[in-house]
Amino acid sequence: MFADYHQSIVDAQCEALTRRATSDQWANLSFEREQDRIYVSLRVTHPQDYRYVIRIDMSRYPVDPYWVGFINPDLPRARWRTASDGDPRFWPWSPMPGLHGSFILTFQGLFRTFWCRECTLPFFFYHGDRRWVPGAWPLERVVAHLRDAVELAEPPTRWRPIQQQALILAAGNARINLPQGAGLGTR
Repeated sequence: MFADYHQSIVDAQCEALTRRATSDQWANLSFEREQDRIYVSLRVTHPQDYRYVIRIDMSRYPVDPYWVGFINPDLPRARWRTASDGDPRFWPWSPMPGLHGSFILTFQGLFRTFWCRECTLPFFFYHGDRRWVPGAWPLERVVAHLRDAVELAEPPTRWRPIQQQALILAAGNARINLPQGAGLGTR
């Protein structure tokens, strides 16, 4: 019974997202669904061309908030479901999180890389006084806010050497080996 109910909710949320993307003419965004996961491909062109692939996990929605993560945009589509979505190399960087998209890449806590918005599980973990209200964050609103937040942040190709230390720290904490020159603004 729960599976049918959950499926109906996810179906309705995806239909609403399709209507919103069409009516608002989101030309820089496409998405596809794989069961209870939504993959959003988002291209930003300012200040530099970059493509993000965002995985939105709705497997616990509406009981729990969404899990939002960014995966390597160069991976073949077949690997998206199992790919890590916490690798900071593929996330936008917010120089001042509250003003530039609220992307946290090097937090010293259980969740180290996350989007700090009222629709994600890490937000409520770190803001224990707040309560999840599923009706306030339908999928189309989450994607609209993500789209706006990414536009405010810096793409990985624009990271300057000042961010390299943060990237190296986050990668080390996650036991990720970075390629030579990571975080220097080259790809």
